Amino acid sequence: MLPDIDTQLSDGATIDCGGGRLDFSFALDDITADPQKEPGLFLKQAAIASDRLPIQIRERLFEFQQGKDTAGVLLLTNCPQDPDIDDIPTPQGVSNKSSFVSEACLSVIAAQLGHIFGYAQIDNGSLFQNIVPVPGREQEQSYASSRVELQFHTEQHFHSCMPDYLLLYCIRGAIGAETFFASVRDIITELDHHHRELLFEPLYRSGVDYIFGNSSTEPGNGPIMSILYGDQDDPFLRYDEDLMVAMTPGAQSAMDALRSALKKVMKSVCLKPGDLLVVDNRRVVHGRRPFNPAFDGKDRWLQRSKVIGELEGIVGREAIRLYK
Repeated sequence: MLPDIDTQLSDGATIDCGGGRLDFSFALDDITADPQKEPGLFLKQAAIASDRLPIQIRERLFEFQQGKDTAGVLLLTNCPQDPDIDDIPTPQGVSNKSSFVSEACLSVIAAQLGHIFGYAQIDNGSLFQNIVPVPGREQEQSYASSRVELQFHTEQHFHSCMPDYLLLYCIRGAIGAETFFASVRDIITELDHHHRELLFEPLYRSGVDYIFGNSSTEPGNGPIMSILYGDQDDPFLRYDEDLMVAMTPGAQSAMDALRSALKKVMKSVCLKPGDLLVVDNRRVVHGRRPFNPAFDGKDRWLQRSKVIGELEGIVGREAIRLYK
């Protein structure tokens, strides 16, 4: 069970796009392509449209991309929404909504950070995944779960092409379905020098998600890696509470200290319709509290996109889908 946690984002981590100078609905007017049938054209139109975002939003996204914030998350509230969305059932598979406002919002924000991409193993390379509760999968450690806590993780921490950013747009919210997160910049302040050093060592065997072939969901069946990497004073991290295992007693002690630190510094937000959460996947681990879906067509519905900042030198590019 998670402890009670702070549900307020830090100063500067929320942008209200609900009107006036920060309303960016006008920037979406020229995005006319169908993202399912014409993904390349859709992303091209979105990239052009992103230059029409209000300057305050573009400046804040630039600062975020440069890693100048501490939180590692940015919440845009009151973003444009699809018309008549309340009348459209939460999908079990492909969405039947005929407008693409949510996809356009994800794409114009993503274009300021890098390039949306998809994995061949996830929805056949889809660039926009519908994150909804699925009957029979309530207890899984996956985006389809609901009645179990989705534990701390970075997206595809085991993959040679790990996303730099994760974008979540809320089409329909749910009571209690809080997204919780913790920034590495807060985490390391709770760790002693010895544990930090151990977390920089390749002493942890990662686990591969079931959708990438780990049908048994066995922990520790992936490559060996460190949890912290990069700059010793301002590191990145990759972590999965469910699937990653320590390989030595010292490494286990450091992982236990990390878990304790996560609980001390974690924050959360319960996404509501029109919210778009931007997560720096290199600096932040995240998860989700359990909630109770009714499976009545009105359940929680997010759309997710994954973004990579630079295309140069990508390893394993054959396993991802890019549209340029």
